Amino acid sequence: YRIVDEASGVVLYDYDEFSTISCDPSGSFFILDTNAFNTNRYYRIELKVVNSHMVFYPDFSYTFKVDTNG
Repeated sequence: YRIVDEASGVVLYDYDEFSTISCDPSGSFFILDTNAFNTNRYYRIELKVVNSHMVFYPDFSYTFKVDTNG
């Protein structure tokens, strides 16, 4: 996954070996530390799927806001 600032388009976390999605019996997840993010801004999660033969970018867009209320 990668995290993009919705307003500016700046990539905050890019696709790499540290931005992978984990899974357990409950489903898929990742842990994201948002302490360095600006508050009251919107960010977008974008996905990249890699398997042994191909790479694709699913049509998935999830936007979230980092709020000052914790």
